[in-house]
Amino acid sequence: YLPDNILSISVKLRCIFCMLHQYFLKYSKNIRTSLKSRAFLLLLSSCLASGALAAPKIVEGAAVNAANYISGALPNGGLARGSMFVVFGSELGPPALRQVDKFPLPTELAGTSVQLRAGGVRYDCFLVYVSAGQLAAIVPSNVPAGQASLTVTTGNQASNSITVRIVDHAFGIFSRNQAGTGPAVVQNFQDPVTLPVNSLIQSAKPGQYVIVWGTGLGAIAGNDAAGPAPGDLNIPLQLLVGGKEAKVIYRGRSGCCAGIDQIVAELPLGVEGCYVPLYAKVGGVVSNSVSISISRSGP
Repeated sequence: YLPDNILSISVKLRCIFCMLHQYFLKYSKNIRTSLKSRAFLLLLSSCLASGALAAPKIVEGAAVNAANYISGALPNGGLARGSMFVVFGSELGPPALRQVDKFPLPTELAGTSVQLRAGGVRYDCFLVYVSAGQLAAIVPSNVPAGQASLTVTTGNQASNSITVRIVDHAFGIFSRNQAGTGPAVVQNFQDPVTLPVNSLIQSAKPGQYVIVWGTGLGAIAGNDAAGPAPGDLNIPLQLLVGGKEAKVIYRGRSGCCAGIDQIVAELPLGVEGCYVPLYAKVGGVVSNSVSISISRSGP
């Protein structure tokens, strides 16, 4: 059955935040090859040239959706208002990882801050974690759509500025390999307290409700930094499973985290397989394509 209050699903999720938390901590081992190569080459050349790099440096094009890493040069590669994104580079923060542990999210963490400038206005992003080679932050929902410049400041040193594209919607689906491909981070809804993560040994059934995790559905009316802000965003969204449209009953922020979204949907009938293709269309913008395990026999 499905609870009358769909938001109770978000509130009762216990283990998925830990999974996402570990997901972020493992970025350095799982970023896309092109970004990874450029970041390491930049760091290596900097070290060989001077032994250390005082000012932060952003790898060109390396500010991407935290779930799918899609290049901003692609039509679906913008940074959505209110979404979580990752920046790669060097000297972006302290040598050891520092992460937030409470709300509200800060605009400065361990001496690091991230700024967006759009239309002549500066917007301070909300930080999730920082380290020397990468950081994660949230685009404030009040940043207007369009071209913007992004810089990172550590102490009193400002980085180079890169151009990013701020959009209304650019949904990325988290995947279990932490690379935006392969099996998705999806939970099978059995009851409000039984929500196993979908896998080959925990398949969903046709017609079952599932919870798809991602970031980039769009802006919220409230304060992104204040904490979880669950509520249906009521945006035009399609979820395609095996080429068939699933019935979407919720699309909005999760009940655990800032900047992290959920899509709750009923799987279509007549679709089965170990790796059934899954992707979303939000306002006409296509997400990354991942997969889900579906079987009539279930787990």
